[in-house]
Amino acid sequence: MNQTLDNIRDEFMSRENVWTLGGFFLVVAGAAVGRALLKGGWRATAGGKPPLDPDADDTDWTEAIAWAVVAGALVGVARTLARKGASAAERHWS
Repeated sequence: MNQTLDNIRDEFMSRENVWTLGGFFLVVAGAAVGRALLKGGWRATAGGKPPLDPDADDTDWTEAIAWAVVAGALVGVARTLARKGASAAERHWS
């Protein structure tokens, strides 16, 4: 019984799985930080709350589209940086 649990632990906690899990958390954290920075940047430049709900009556098309484009680009860049950072760390520590 103990040998079976050891085999399961060794398989689940393989180096590849640990790096995959760590990379996933870095991607999520990078996206969250990117979104927070984006909201702050919108408030600083546009002077108001970002249009998080494109269906809202007080959101015009220009604001909604600008938010979608900028948010998608910045969150994508943050996710890419996090993934590349995780890959670089894995190569460095492997």
